[in-house]
This record gives sequence, C-alpha cells and structure tokens, in this order.
Amino acid sequence: MKCVIMRGISGSGKTTYLKKNFPEFTVVSADKFFEREDGSWRYDETQINQAHAFCVRQFTELVVKRAPLIAVDNTNLRIAELAVYTQLAAAHGFDTFVFTLLINPAMAAARSVHAVPVGKVHLMANSMDALPPWLTQYLITPDIVDVFCARDVVFNSPGSRR
Repeated sequence: MKCVIMRGISGSGKTTYLKKNFPEFTVVSADKFFEREDGSWRYDETQINQAHAFCVRQFTELVVKRAPLIAVDNTNLRIAELAVYTQLAAAHGFDTFVFTLLINPAMAAARSVHAVPVGKVHLMANSMDALPPWLTQYLITPDIVDVFCARDVVFNSPGSRR
C-alpha cells in the first residue's frame, strides 16, 4: 500500500503533479470540501478547519479500508498538518512518500486556480516548516518537475513494499 503526500504553496502545481504522475491514486483534499455539485469551487476561509477535518476523515476511511493507493493534495506546510497523515499511514502499514514542490511565490500566485493573492502566497512560502530528518521528502523544482520520475521512487524504491 502506498501513500503520496504533496506539499507546496498554493499554485505550486500539486494537483497537476498528482494527476500527471499518480492518476490511479485516490486523492483526498481539503479543496474538495469547497466543490459544489456542478463542479464549481467556492472557498470560504471561515470553513477551513471543517475542510481539513473533512479531508482527515476521508483519509482515515481510506487507510482503514486499506485502499492500496492514496494521495493527499493539501499545502501541508506545517509539520502538524502533515503529521496526522504520516502517522495514520504508518499505523496502517503504508509506504509513505512526501513530495514538496518548490516554486517562486509570485509565479505560483500568478498560476493559482484559486486566485490566492501574491502576498498570502509569500506568507505561505515563509511559513513552510522544515521536515524532521526521519521523514524523507523529495524536493521538486520547476526545472526538474517534468523529468523527475516520482513513480520510480514510489513503486521501485528500496524497502518499498509492492
């Protein structure tokens, strides 16, 4: 069983990266809380805690059911945000892989589908925690995003269970 956790500021390309590299994974995301039945998206900052709780519940249901391939598509900037997913995945026997997309905040704000103001994206970038050394992450920058083979890391890394 595999768990991919994405990290990055708004507009860094997390969703696109998952769709391109892990299309067969079941994706959980706080963004889905704000999706409407017609496919439109309406963000409400006052409901962000409920959105993340919704995402954690979805993730928990999937790991308990032992879904074989799960991805988390949130910013996960703080260790506390990431820890709930890594701990649940480990407790249920998942191989977990953290991919951090690093990008210039101005570029990210310009391409964000959620229209996050550039000032807020800069704040997000400045608030990203360094991960503890025991948690392996793969840093992906725009110059390698199209050539770095994340699938090889997830499916063929030493110690990775098939």
